[in-house]
Amino acid sequence: MGITGGSDAADGEKSVAVEGVMLSLLGAAEPGVLHEWFDKLADGDRIVAPLAPKRWGASEGQVVDRHGLRWLIGYEPVQKTTGRERPSPKTPRDVRDRRQKPHAT
Repeated sequence: MGITGGSDAADGEKSVAVEGVMLSLLGAAEPGVLHEWFDKLADGDRIVAPLAPKRWGASEGQVVDRHGLRWLIGYEPVQKTTGRERPSPKTPRDVRDRRQKPHAT
């Protein structure tokens, strides 16, 4: 995951104008946190596309913040487990052997 930092311009410094750029937070946090960030960035009702499930399975949305920056926020659906447990390769063999069911003879 890439990390980008930034800040506002200090008094007396030139600010940077950004055009044609979209900032993205894709899978950068848990879904609940991403929804919270989306709502905070959307303060002022500048939602381009609601943060919601899309037909391809992911959830994403776009918002323009109070500074005019466009954000793409989204995440992939949580993978459901199949119920089958696989031992970790770091699990000692004797523990893995106890997990296996005995074969009928």
